[in-house]
Amino acid sequence: MIDEDFDLQYEMQEGLIIQDAYRRVGYDLFQYGKRIAYASNWKDAIKAAMLYMNKSHYWPNVFYVNERGNVDLLVISRRGRGYTSKILESWV
Repeated sequence: MIDEDFDLQYEMQEGLIIQDAYRRVGYDLFQYGKRIAYASNWKDAIKAAMLYMNKSHYWPNVFYVNERGNVDLLVISRRGRGYTSKILESWV
Protein backbone atom coordinates (compact mmCIF):
# COMPACT_ATOMS: atom_id res chain seq x y z
CA MET A 1 0.00 0.00 0.00
CA ILE A 2 1.23 3.46 -0.94
CA ASP A 3 1.56 6.25 1.64
CA GLU A 4 -1.37 8.67 1.47
CA ASP A 5 1.12 11.54 0.90
CA PHE A 6 2.26 9.94 -2.38
CA ASP A 7 2.01 12.60 -5.13
CA LEU A 8 1.35 10.61 -8.31
CA GLN A 9 1.76 13.56 -10.67
CA TYR A 10 5.14 14.56 -9.21
CA GLU A 11 6.39 10.97 -9.03
CA MET A 12 5.48 10.40 -12.68
CA GLN A 13 7.33 13.58 -13.71
CA GLU A 14 10.45 12.35 -11.93
CA GLY A 15 10.04 8.64 -12.68
CA LEU A 16 10.44 6.31 -15.60
CA ILE A 17 7.38 5.68 -17.74
CA ILE A 18 6.86 2.57 -19.81
CA GLN A 19 3.99 2.86 -22.24
CA ASP A 20 2.66 1.14 -25.30
CA ALA A 21 4.60 2.30 -28.32
CA TYR A 22 2.98 4.36 -31.01
CA ARG A 23 0.74 2.11 -33.13
CA ARG A 24 0.82 -0.46 -30.27
CA VAL A 25 3.93 -2.31 -31.41
CA GLY A 26 6.23 -2.76 -28.42
CA TYR A 27 6.95 -0.31 -25.62
CA ASP A 28 8.59 3.09 -25.27
CA LEU A 29 10.48 4.18 -22.17
CA PHE A 30 10.36 7.85 -21.16
CA GLN A 31 11.92 10.05 -18.53
CA TYR A 32 11.16 13.76 -18.16
CA GLY A 33 8.98 13.50 -21.29
CA LYS A 34 11.89 12.34 -23.44
CA ARG A 35 11.90 8.93 -25.11
CA ILE A 36 15.02 7.11 -23.94
CA ALA A 37 14.46 3.57 -25.20
CA TYR A 38 12.26 1.25 -27.23
CA ALA A 39 11.61 -2.43 -26.55
CA SER A 40 9.75 -4.89 -28.72
CA ASN A 41 8.36 -6.85 -25.74
CA TRP A 42 7.59 -6.43 -22.04
CA LYS A 43 10.60 -8.40 -20.83
CA ASP A 44 12.96 -6.16 -22.81
CA ALA A 45 11.14 -3.02 -21.61
CA ILE A 46 11.76 -3.98 -17.98
CA LYS A 47 15.38 -4.80 -18.80
CA ALA A 48 15.82 -1.43 -20.57
CA ALA A 49 14.45 0.36 -17.50
CA MET A 50 16.89 -1.41 -15.19
CA LEU A 51 19.86 -0.86 -17.51
CA TYR A 52 19.03 2.83 -17.78
CA MET A 53 18.72 3.23 -14.01
CA ASN A 54 21.95 1.36 -13.36
CA LYS A 55 23.80 3.44 -15.98
CA SER A 56 22.49 6.75 -14.62
CA HIS A 57 22.83 5.71 -10.95
CA TYR A 58 19.29 6.97 -10.38
CA TRP A 59 16.47 4.66 -9.32
CA PRO A 60 13.14 6.49 -9.58
CA ASN A 61 9.71 4.91 -9.45
CA VAL A 62 8.78 3.01 -12.62
CA PHE A 63 5.27 3.35 -14.02
CA TYR A 64 3.42 1.59 -16.80
CA VAL A 65 0.75 3.62 -18.61
CA ASN A 66 -1.49 1.58 -20.87
CA GLU A 67 -3.27 2.71 -24.02
CA ARG A 68 -6.32 3.79 -21.97
CA GLY A 69 -4.28 5.94 -19.60
CA ASN A 70 -4.43 3.62 -16.60
CA VAL A 71 -1.27 3.84 -14.46
CA ASP A 72 0.51 1.03 -12.62
CA LEU A 73 3.39 1.57 -10.20
CA LEU A 74 5.82 -1.29 -10.76
CA VAL A 75 8.29 -3.09 -8.55
CA ILE A 76 11.17 -4.53 -10.57
CA SER A 77 13.41 -7.23 -9.20
CA ARG A 78 16.18 -9.41 -10.50
CA ARG A 79 15.30 -13.01 -11.27
CA GLY A 80 18.11 -15.26 -12.42
CA ARG A 81 19.69 -13.61 -15.45
CA GLY A 82 16.72 -11.35 -16.11
CA TYR A 83 14.23 -9.10 -14.39
CA THR A 84 10.63 -9.45 -13.35
CA SER A 85 7.99 -6.90 -12.47
CA LYS A 86 4.84 -6.79 -10.41
CA ILE A 87 2.23 -4.12 -9.82
CA LEU A 88 2.44 -2.38 -6.46
CA GLU A 89 -0.44 0.07 -6.99
CA SER A 90 -2.81 1.05 -9.82
CA TRP A 91 -4.77 4.16 -10.72
CA VAL A 92 -7.60 4.29 -13.26
